[in-house]
Amino acid sequence: MIGIDDLNVREQIIPLFDFTRNHFSRELLNSWFENQLVSQQDIEERQRILKVFVANIASLQDFSYSAADFHGAHSIMTDPDLRAYGYREILKYYRSSSHRHQIIGDFMHISTFFQEWSRKSIQQLDTSRFPSFYQSELHFIRGFLEELELQAPIRCIQRQKFGLKQVVALTKFIIEKQRRGHIIRFFESVQRFEVYISVARAIHKHGFVFPCMGGTQLDLRQAFHPALDVPVRNNIVASNNVCLLTGPNMSGKSTLLKTLSICVYLAHLGLAVPAEQASIPFFEHISVMVNHNDDLASGYSHFMMEIKRVKEVLVRTRRGETCFAVFDELFKGTNIDDAMEISKLTIEGLMQFSSCLFFISTHLHELKKAHVIERGLVDTLYLDCSTETGKPCFTYQVKQGWSDIKIGRILFQLEGLEDLLRKSSGQSL
Repeated sequence: MIGIDDLNVREQIIPLFDFTRNHFSRELLNSWFENQLVSQQDIEERQRILKVFVANIASLQDFSYSAADFHGAHSIMTDPDLRAYGYREILKYYRSSSHRHQIIGDFMHISTFFQEWSRKSIQQLDTSRFPSFYQSELHFIRGFLEELELQAPIRCIQRQKFGLKQVVALTKFIIEKQRRGHIIRFFESVQRFEVYISVARAIHKHGFVFPCMGGTQLDLRQAFHPALDVPVRNNIVASNNVCLLTGPNMSGKSTLLKTLSICVYLAHLGLAVPAEQASIPFFEHISVMVNHNDDLASGYSHFMMEIKRVKEVLVRTRRGETCFAVFDELFKGTNIDDAMEISKLTIEGLMQFSSCLFFISTHLHELKKAHVIERGLVDTLYLDCSTETGKPCFTYQVKQGWSDIKIGRILFQLEGLEDLLRKSSGQSL
């Protein structure tokens, strides 16, 4: 299960991986991002396949085709009327139809399309390098294309002798493959093949790395937000299962939490992550809350939404699920006294779930005095910020420790609010 709406996956993450050429493959790619793999074994198997595609990406650089040609071939080959009427009835229709030349042209496109598709894709790969559980699918694709016997119709096309004889032969082939259920299987395999290529291209282009899955410690080296034009890279290491992140407004806390969450999320899809090196434990549930909004449809305030999300995570942990959860400025929707009290209770309570990992950003500086923090039982990280000539200077670099810097008053003065609010007598506020 995944709760990652706040990561803007459809708007920012999927486009980074989308090099697909037809909407069937694009829908399959989208489904990958909507469904977390259920086990570490599933993750490792997808990684193994993708690693071979990435290693062969140079051989696949010319992989491209006309989307219109693909959809034309798909439309004809999946047409149930071919099987329903049989090729003899279809032949009568061809002979009497005023669209004879169009029909011939459509079947010519099937031949030329699959010849080009095969030449630019499956023929470029040594299938023996793939894991055995995926080799069988590649052999099926290759065998299907070999049975099409494309060389003969291609020669007819080159000699301008492609006609009804070739149409009938292809129709017989398609009807038989429909009867055996091979047409649907073939296109599903082709779509999956294209998604692997699309994802491999993205991994190569963006310099992502495959994480080591499993273990008990999260360790990200030079992690970055992949949707930013000039991202800042950071090391994020969790020694304890609860980590508090501090820093003034605009220091980059939300971006850092999103970077971390994207890495964990992509890892659980079996994909590479935006970092130079990564070790990530396996979690059964991922929950990310970094956008501060009310739920007007449900009538919930921001604070109530926080309560609901924390409860959802706690219910799962009580069931024994391993959870990764991120809470940005937890309990900011209530007064500071309430926030302090329930934040302490929450932090101390979360510590008991040692197989889970919780990242919480906060502006509650008094939490620094909590005994679990003073004793080092909770990790503390902060985003670095300094003041130069009376102005804040943000580095967006994460460091171990606690941020005590307060820039609210500085920003208040820099924007001239004190002057605008000055009493008519000239007295300072």
